[in-house]
Amino acid sequence: VGTMENSNPQSPLWDLVLANILAETIIDLAPALAANLCPGGILVVSGIIAERTDAVLASLHQNGLSLVEQRNDGEWVALIGYKTDGGRMTKDE
Repeated sequence: VGTMENSNPQSPLWDLVLANILAETIIDLAPALAANLCPGGILVVSGIIAERTDAVLASLHQNGLSLVEQRNDGEWVALIGYKTDGGRMTKDE
């Protein structure tokens, strides 16, 4: 368990990150999430309103994360992805 504020370059990288927060917060944290996730590490983000999905996907993709699965529940979306070396996180994968 940790927070983005507690992370530092000497901290071990994370194998799994779960974040049930608003899309704007995910977008803002995407660089730090990717930087602290180990290669092949899993990222699960939810709390995303469907209309913001493309913006979240673009931000995660720009930070080297690839989409594994997208789950929708009414207006809410969850994205499951992993860290790659410049991989794509798009709905088309």
